[in-house]
Amino acid sequence: MAPEPLQAPITPIDAPTTGTISIVQNRDLIELDGVVEAVRVADHGGSPAVEADFVDGTGQLRLVWLGRQKIAGICEGVGIHIEGRVGDCSGVRTVFNPRYVLTSPSDD
Repeated sequence: MAPEPLQAPITPIDAPTTGTISIVQNRDLIELDGVVEAVRVADHGGSPAVEADFVDGTGQLRLVWLGRQKIAGICEGVGIHIEGRVGDCSGVRTVFNPRYVLTSPSDD
């Protein structure tokens, strides 16, 4: 009988961090729920970008969608579920082009 080849167990190296912003580190792949606190259009390398401050009661992240001037549904007070990778942009924890699902309407 031939010996079976050794195979290491498969573990997800890039499993998303879920929970709260307070435990998020740079380079983490995240999946979080929170609220958009503020929205603005900014310039990133000569192109427009929608920036949103995302909070969950334990901290804050900046969300940036590059090449956009407006995103339907993204407004102050809206609940949102996001997925993406955290980076550092000028000392601010930032997620560029996060995937998102609106979870509640704004209070407007």
